[in-house]
Amino acid sequence: MVERCHLNRWACNPETGNYCAPSCASHLAGSKRFRKSRYENPDRDHNRARDNRRDAHDIEFVAIDGEGVTLNGEHRYVLMCATGCPPLHKNGARLTTQEIFDWLYNTVFRRHPNSAFVGFFLGYDYTQCFATCRGIAVRNYF
Repeated sequence: MVERCHLNRWACNPETGNYCAPSCASHLAGSKRFRKSRYENPDRDHNRARDNRRDAHDIEFVAIDGEGVTLNGEHRYVLMCATGCPPLHKNGARLTTQEIFDWLYNTVFRRHPNSAFVGFFLGYDYTQCFATCRGIAVRNYF
């Protein structure tokens, strides 16, 4: 029977030992009718570190965004930023594809290797990243 847990979720099933979080298992363990949680099973040692990380919901989100300007009818992609990293810019000069990918890999991804990367309307940023490439070079990326 699925029951509402102390976190006010309907995901805990004490009969099967499935709980929505380890705190639910320890919270409900005081009752004799509940089985031992799968999180407290000593046979699961080989996955304990991953399970603990997932149970903690410890995910770092890194937002990435860029800005462009139009001067005299020419649009230039001039700024790229990411959470917790120094921005990439050349004082108003256009950023090249090589500079952008170098910054993304060597600055952003190396500082946040296990993060979830997010952005708003990234299609614009993707287009601008490849704006300085020739057609043959773009095909080589894919």
